[in-house]
This record gives sequence, C-alpha cells and structure tokens, in this order.
Amino acid sequence: GDWIVVIDAFIQDDGNDENDDPMQEFRGHILIDAAQSGIVWQTVETAQFNLTLIEEGSNETLNGFSVIATSDTLGEITLGPSDENGVISEGLMEGTWTLSLNRTDNNLRWVLENYTLTVGAGSANPDTNLTLSKWVEIAGNLFWDLNDDDAWNIGEGIADANVTVNGTQYG
Repeated sequence: GDWIVVIDAFIQDDGNDENDDPMQEFRGHILIDAAQSGIVWQTVETAQFNLTLIEEGSNETLNGFSVIATSDTLGEITLGPSDENGVISEGLMEGTWTLSLNRTDNNLRWVLENYTLTVGAGSANPDTNLTLSKWVEIAGNLFWDLNDDDAWNIGEGIADANVTVNGTQYG
C-alpha cells in the first residue's frame, strides 16, 4: 500500500544544557509491497515558524483560526489555532507547503487561497503575515413596510427589485 509515515515532533536532548535542544520529526511517503524490506527512517530538525493572520481591509488580527498546510508528497496538516494576537507558532518538515483557509461563521467568510510557504530546518525562518479575504453574505427580504411594524408581511414585497452594493469601506 501507499502510506504517509508520521513521527510527531519531539525534543532531541543532546545532554548539553548550554544550548537549545532542537525539535525533531519525520514525515515521509512510503510504498509497501512484498519486496519491501530494510526500511530506515531518520528524523530531521523541524522547520519552526510563526504565521500572523490578518483580516484584509480592517488589518485586525484573527484569533481562533486554523490553517491547512498541504504538501504534494507529505499530505495535509492542520496548523493552529491562532492565539489572541492572531499568531500560529508551528513546525513542519522543511520544504514547500501550500497554505489555505476557508472559514464561515454567521454570514461572514474568511478565505486564504493557495499561499506558498517554503521553510527550512530550524528556527531561523522569517515570521509571515497572511492576509485573509473577508466576505459577507447579504440576505433578507426587501419590502415596503406599509404598516410600519418593522417586519415583512404579505403584500409588502417589491417585485423585480435589484439591490446594488458598492463601496470600498470595511467595517
């Protein structure tokens, strides 16, 4: 069969208290068949990084959001959620990953489409700001409130009406 093997990140204690012990992990693709033998896996130093999630337009940070990281050969990993400052501090196997997010809450939608992130082993990766597009759903009934009760009633509908929303303001 075709498998992805994962050894979760752990601290490799080198016995020297004078330095930081590196995070190690393994994630790899393996094909198992009758001829397969002598499998050897070796962990590598984790690529550590920080992502800050920012809402387009308002420039506010977003907390409680998770991002999906996808690799063509290493599969899919969920990163996060972001903390109260919008930061996700995570680690991945070094390489190139595609980041995405698609979240909907109460008629609001945030989207990050196919952001490419390349990370190297260790903690020297730069902090990355990710700007999420924000979409809103406008829904409801368009009516002429003939009886001033602030509610739609039979006979108050407006036939063939078009609603146009335009502007560049966020809020």
